[in-house]
Amino acid sequence: MAQTIDNLLAEIRRKRELAGDIRPTDLSDLLTRLTIGGTRQEDTGGFSLEDLLGLGFGDGGGGGGGRGGGGAAFGGTRAGAELGQLQLLEQLGLEQGFEAGESALDRALRLTLLGKEQGFEAGESGLDRALRQALLATEQKFTGEQSLLGREFEAAESEKGREFTRAQELAKRKDERLRIFSEMRGTDPVRAVLFAMGIGGEGGVGGRFEDLPPIEGARTLGTQTEAGLEALLGGKIRIGQGGVTGLQSPVKAAAAFSAGQGVRGGVGALKDARTLLTSAFGVGAEKGKGRPGMSRDEILRQIKSVTPAGVI
Repeated sequence: MAQTIDNLLAEIRRKRELAGDIRPTDLSDLLTRLTIGGTRQEDTGGFSLEDLLGLGFGDGGGGGGGRGGGGAAFGGTRAGAELGQLQLLEQLGLEQGFEAGESALDRALRLTLLGKEQGFEAGESGLDRALRQALLATEQKFTGEQSLLGREFEAAESEKGREFTRAQELAKRKDERLRIFSEMRGTDPVRAVLFAMGIGGEGGVGGRFEDLPPIEGARTLGTQTEAGLEALLGGKIRIGQGGVTGLQSPVKAAAAFSAGQGVRGGVGALKDARTLLTSAFGVGAEKGKGRPGMSRDEILRQIKSVTPAGVI
């Protein structure tokens, strides 16, 4: 037991030395340097059993002996000193127990505070999570809106590109139609009028240009052409959606022309008159609306049969 007590006291002494709490008169310091059964002063670091007895251990008359003077039964004997030593160890044990209890309390408080801090951190993390989710939703909404705007912009740009392409194609078709009209007007004036008006007529005069608006001045040109045919043939002649209506037969037209009607209406030149007549009879009218169109050779054959040579 002496060895165990010595070890315990030595451990306590080391702890207090580290804490700077060692004083020369500490009882624990005395007991650390004292072994049970050691009576020589050099073995106890300068303190003998009599020193302990002088301090009051085991002496009923001493103020520091035992709990309530419990060491008086042993007087100033070695047994009293040993009892004092045991009482000192008991007191140290109580102090250690108190320190252990205080550490447990500190630990409990620390754990409680830690739990509260963790709870606060958990709540704070939940708030952060909510904010993060809100920010994420906002970013996703913004990204979606930007993507939609991008698609709408691309669609608008694509539509602009298609409109530009259509405008180019339309301008190209108008230029081509104007070129064809200029060439046609000198050789087939009636068909050129229908073409300028955007009317297909017999044989598809307008063709792929029927969806285009009329060429500027087409209606005026049509009126002038109608007047020229009326001057040559007489009667009421119209050029329009149904083709050329009001035409007589080529034979009657040739007879009337040879009788001197070909000089009225500003159509005095024989070549122009022949071109105008062959164009009108060549176009003709739609079925059910007038005389159908004829080939140029057939028109000339019928005219030749009733007119003197050199007239038409």
